[in-house]
Amino acid sequence: MNQNKSSLNIGLLENCYHSLKRGYELWNIVKERNDRNDSNAEDGWLLKESIIWVHHGIELALKKMLAQVNECFIFEKLDDEKFWRLLGKYKKDNKDYIEVEGTNNISIIHLFNEDVDSKSISFTQALTRAVLMLDIKELSDKPNKTDFRKSIDRLTNYRNRLIHFSLDLNIDEVTVLLGELLEPLLTLLKTHIKDINFRDNYLPKIRDTAKGVQELAKTKTEKNQERIINIMNAFKGKEVPGHIFNQEDDRFRLPTFSKVNKSKDIGVDIIGHISGDERWLVQIKIGTLFFLGDLPYVKPEKYGKCITKWLVFLTPVDSSKIKSLKESGLLVSSLKEIEELEKELNINGKTKEDPTQ
Repeated sequence: MNQNKSSLNIGLLENCYHSLKRGYELWNIVKERNDRNDSNAEDGWLLKESIIWVHHGIELALKKMLAQVNECFIFEKLDDEKFWRLLGKYKKDNKDYIEVEGTNNISIIHLFNEDVDSKSISFTQALTRAVLMLDIKELSDKPNKTDFRKSIDRLTNYRNRLIHFSLDLNIDEVTVLLGELLEPLLTLLKTHIKDINFRDNYLPKIRDTAKGVQELAKTKTEKNQERIINIMNAFKGKEVPGHIFNQEDDRFRLPTFSKVNKSKDIGVDIIGHISGDERWLVQIKIGTLFFLGDLPYVKPEKYGKCITKWLVFLTPVDSSKIKSLKESGLLVSSLKEIEELEKELNINGKTKEDPTQ
């Protein structure tokens, strides 16, 4: 970054690095306050900024990857004669610029300051072009989305709601989302950004800054999985009130599992094996933001022919939202129902008859 008293010249990669690092720094501030029991109303704004900064950094990274191949790839409209004339002029006038492994954005910076009928592509367009023009398969949504693409889509949904509407922020949900994104994102940047300084100096600094969110995300995910696995192992054919699973029947008979294990699939956190092809697929949510495409009822046939889908919200959820999910063929439980289920199954000493619990 070159700076003097009257100007500030920030390169595309420096801008990308700053946004990613800043996003994780803001999350660290919220985490440190929580650790000190010093949380306040400002934390919500910091989480908002954290999401926006990380998303912005990803957008800049995608545009850099495209610009490395051809600067024109980051422009929305390419049918303006003035655009091509100015691009040619700036390329001619800047023959002496310093190249880094064949990359260059001098012409791009200047063209955006000119009266040209062309704008930078949107985040969604950058994603699409990265898949089609750079053949980055981990960003593809066809035929099925990768876990990394699903995480990016959730972050985009979060960011769009924060920018254009309103949204309740759940620090645990933000933590897991940002933690899940980190390693595949850094791998993507290391593979596709053709800049040695960025790879060797900037990426390690981003990883170091984000170390806390990554470790906590892993801890929270494992803790939630262990809680639900403990519950499922206690099912053993017992009967419980149907409303615990959003069912109208007074009583609901639980299965007996031969095996219950964790899954690394974003759409399925836990798999409960009964017999033959009979399975329970469980997804755990620690917030209320979710995509229908992420839910475990999408393409469940790879797990077996007789599938029961259970969506668990480990947070309070409005009852109307839970009822709306019933049409999707899901068993649904929120935090209130999970706590009731633990009492019904006498987990951790909690029994339905014990008034002290």
